[in-house]
Amino acid sequence: MAELSADLAVIKEDMAVIKEDVAVIKADVAVIKADVAVIKSDVADLKDTDFENRLYRRVEALVSRAFGLRRAYILQGTMQSRDRDFAERVEDALEAGLITDEQHLRIADTDFILRAQRRDDRASVWIAVEGSDTVDVEDIEGVRATAESLGKVFDVETFAVTVGYGIGAVDLQRASASGVRHMTLSGT
Repeated sequence: MAELSADLAVIKEDMAVIKEDVAVIKADVAVIKADVAVIKSDVADLKDTDFENRLYRRVEALVSRAFGLRRAYILQGTMQSRDRDFAERVEDALEAGLITDEQHLRIADTDFILRAQRRDDRASVWIAVEGSDTVDVEDIEGVRATAESLGKVFDVETFAVTVGYGIGAVDLQRASASGVRHMTLSGT
């Protein structure tokens, strides 16, 4: 019996050590989980930056080919300041009541706004572009609203475009039904 009591005491000591070790492991796992969350956020930011860089370099050619345009250039983009004349026209439209504060902010939040000419008659057109790794309903509705607002400001034909690496079938149908053209940006 004394031997069993001694063995039980040793087992209790070992269990205490195991409990301490488990507590240390749990704390280490919590730190690792926090580090992984930071890494995931950093990687997402890097992917977004990479996507924006790729789109910035290609957006003029993408919309020119898709809509048969020429002389496409970015007036507002994620990698540059807004064109001053463009910004003033939008501000003037707001002050004149042609667009609302919400429409004004929507224009400012749009990833890219381009001006171009149709090849056949050289008429000016405006293109609103929302880019996202995976295009969703918010991108579609936002770019549609921007294109409509640009039409009010400049009284010309406008195009609404989403660009992404991917889009779900439902969102692709939603885009098509609302007059938004979707383009896929290759990942390479």
